[in-house]
Amino acid sequence: MSSETGYDARVLSELTTPLALLDESGATTLWCNSAFAALQAEAAAPSASVLVCPDHPERLATRLARRPVYEQPQTYLTGRGPQAVFWRARKLDDGRILLQGDDDSRTIERDAVISAYTKLVEEKSVLAERERERAERLLLNVLPQRVVEDLRANGVTRPELYKSVSVLFLDFVGFTSMPISRQPEALFDELNDIYSNFDQITEHFGCERIKTIGDAYLSVSGMPVVCADHAVRITRAAQAYLRYLNKRNRSHDVQWRARLGIHSGEAIGGIVGVRKYIYDVFGDAINTAARMEAAGQPMCINVSDATYRLIKDNFACEPRPLAEVKGKGVQQMYFVAQRGEHA
Repeated sequence: MSSETGYDARVLSELTTPLALLDESGATTLWCNSAFAALQAEAAAPSASVLVCPDHPERLATRLARRPVYEQPQTYLTGRGPQAVFWRARKLDDGRILLQGDDDSRTIERDAVISAYTKLVEEKSVLAERERERAERLLLNVLPQRVVEDLRANGVTRPELYKSVSVLFLDFVGFTSMPISRQPEALFDELNDIYSNFDQITEHFGCERIKTIGDAYLSVSGMPVVCADHAVRITRAAQAYLRYLNKRNRSHDVQWRARLGIHSGEAIGGIVGVRKYIYDVFGDAINTAARMEAAGQPMCINVSDATYRLIKDNFACEPRPLAEVKGKGVQQMYFVAQRGEHA
């Protein structure tokens, strides 16, 4: 053991970490290892005391009297250029001061690597969050929000039977004979514009667009989010579809005229497909809504008796003569006034 340090001087001398033992005042170096001596020799500072102490000696002793360890970074001008050292001073039991210096360039390099890695992780997290939001928006374009929430929460969604919903079926009149039907780009531009506006109307009234099939548009109310006023909501949406078409026809060369049919009853809703998801609806209510559309007239809303019973207190409806409906027998149907509701 060294009589000066109380430590094995041979071991301490071999350490690459600068070490020095100072007296109680911090002004005199009692011992230092080779790493400390090399740093002292390279320093361009005019006095050794600047190197020895991370602070002026008297302040170092005073600060160590208040706390067991004192830390301070310093930068020295050496023959290799500026060198940063992080000094740590600790008072020993016998009053002497042990001074240890860490090459702060390594600390800085380590911190820079950590900072760069942290930034990279944060950037990847932001990108991952953006991708997740983008994927969710894409899902919401093809699936109802409640179904997306079920998938997010449970990883699966199951088909459900809805006891009372309203289904709207809209089909454009004379589509196949329209000249634009043979102009692919112009046709898609027109239908995209119309269906985009229909989608906004559908969402505004709390309904759900299920799908488009060529020139046909299918929307529902009361599923997958259950609501008691589903028939009133879908009828308001139907009126808004017609108002939009009438307004659009006044400013466009291509004239679009549609028949709309609504029926209320039971339906099943759920996701079909494995690779390409689609939320679809099944049941007699869908078939009957399609029959209501086929039995209607251009730019009119034709509703079944079941729907009429749910909306008669809200809308002016005109009863139609009893008529045979394919696959449904004789049916009582009604035309809904295109504007206004009962007070």
